[in-house]
Amino acid sequence: MVSRVMRRVRCRLSWFLLLAVPAGHLCAAEVVDDLGNVHHIQEPVDRIISLAPHLTEILFALGAGDRIVGTVHYADYPPAAKAIPRVGDAFNVSVESVVASKPDIVLAWSTGGSSRSIDQIRSMDIPVYMNEPGDIAQFLDGVERIGAAIGESEAAVTLTTRFRLRLKEIGSSDRHTRVFFQISDQSLYTVNGEHLIGHAIRHCGGQNVFEDIQPTVPQVSKEAVLSAQPDLILITQLPGTKESEWFEEWRRYPGVIDRVEGIDPNLISRAGPRLLQGIERVCGMMSETGAAEH
Repeated sequence: MVSRVMRRVRCRLSWFLLLAVPAGHLCAAEVVDDLGNVHHIQEPVDRIISLAPHLTEILFALGAGDRIVGTVHYADYPPAAKAIPRVGDAFNVSVESVVASKPDIVLAWSTGGSSRSIDQIRSMDIPVYMNEPGDIAQFLDGVERIGAAIGESEAAVTLTTRFRLRLKEIGSSDRHTRVFFQISDQSLYTVNGEHLIGHAIRHCGGQNVFEDIQPTVPQVSKEAVLSAQPDLILITQLPGTKESEWFEEWRRYPGVIDRVEGIDPNLISRAGPRLLQGIERVCGMMSETGAAEH
């Protein structure tokens, strides 16, 4: 683990040894992002652009929220994030706004949909750190890499250590509860076992009824869901909103489906620190469902 203080000490030692080197090149840290790209980040990292809501949440959790000079729409947590200037959304980023913000680093989600804008930003010699959570372990490793990239390694390790300890407490190897996770109110979209949510279901001891199908976010039919006979159906639902018609629809089959519950998508779909809350809720509902069956 390399703390922020240790990194700065190394820069000071370099200053004494390499007086002829321009000051702006003394404090460069080598960081590898989630896609294996190597970046040389000049310290200190004082100006950050975040191109995904979950990345904004991570930065705040690491104590770097006040260094975010631009983010995207739907980056609404914590509440302080709402005051940050917007540079676009997941699919359309204003390159001009990003460049005008003079960032030391840009954090982007590799599957977020704004690849053309990201390529343009990168072409201007602005470091673009690519994040791709993958499974839970990769998510936590990514948080630590982000911490290293912005000089907050100690905060990142503290966060991930607590996260891992809690995961051990709530994990289960019981694969008896069959789960269908519904992520759309209009069409029936779900997740397979490769998706981060799929990994969360598995960690809680559940069996995702569509674990083995492709793609990662497949569309399924009502008939396929009923045929799978899930013990628990989880439907994404924002707090304080009315239940979609699907809640009532699924509850029409008590002999096929045992339980239907809603879950805040911001807790289980965003790969940020609140993911732990989402996993805890999934585990809790699965545990209650299993207890009711017995």
